[in-house]
Amino acid sequence: MTRAPHLSIPVRVLLGLSLVALGLLGCGRKGAPVPPRRPAPAAVGSFRAEVRDSAILLTWTRPSRNDDGSPLTDLLEFRLYREEGPAPFQEARERRAFSLLATIRAEEPDNATVRGSQYAFRDDGGSAGLRPGIRYNYRVQAVNRRGVVDARSAEASVDFTPAPPPPGRLVAVAGDGVVNLTWQPPAIRIPTESASVRGYHVYRGLQPGKHDPVPITAGPLVETRFRDAAVQNDTTYYYVVRSVGLERPLWRESADSNEATA
Repeated sequence: MTRAPHLSIPVRVLLGLSLVALGLLGCGRKGAPVPPRRPAPAAVGSFRAEVRDSAILLTWTRPSRNDDGSPLTDLLEFRLYREEGPAPFQEARERRAFSLLATIRAEEPDNATVRGSQYAFRDDGGSAGLRPGIRYNYRVQAVNRRGVVDARSAEASVDFTPAPPPPGRLVAVAGDGVVNLTWQPPAIRIPTESASVRGYHVYRGLQPGKHDPVPITAGPLVETRFRDAAVQNDTTYYYVVRSVGLERPLWRESADSNEATA
């Protein structure tokens, strides 16, 4: 008969302790399962605030991806917030908290315009209007259909000074490969709180009432005429001119002049 190998006492103790440790690990209390992180929309792009006429025009680009890099396919809306802060010469104690200004649907909004992936919202201050000499600060956040909000809110600020009145009597005359434009300075008196006219921007489009967002002029024109040589014969063009109240961006632009066609 073969005898089983004899284990010394220290070896038996070590084996016993190992079995006890394994038993404790196996009987350990399990934690609650961690739910997977839900991706949030990435922050909006190219958020800008600029004075347009007697209002502030806010523009931004919708995100196409989530913050984890995955495609954004369930964008629901944008939430726009505003804060009335002090202009540079005012005291900081006048600063106020951000409050919800508007909710803009991502698809077919009724309170904003959309061109491609760019949104535009006009803040005219409602019935109270906007106050000259006040700095208006804005935030915009993208929200998906699960209610998840992007963590990084884009911000933009502008010191409000009403833009000058628009020019008038815009006339467009077509030539061979050119369109000659002429107009008149604003006919009404410029209010004291408004910016004075420093020049003019010319805008062009291929449909009535729809003009490119970027002026075709390199900078504000001092004269009240312009020759557009970047056109083709047998094509109809639509033009408007805006008064400019500053010599550098962000421009203080007026409302559109009358539209001229050539």
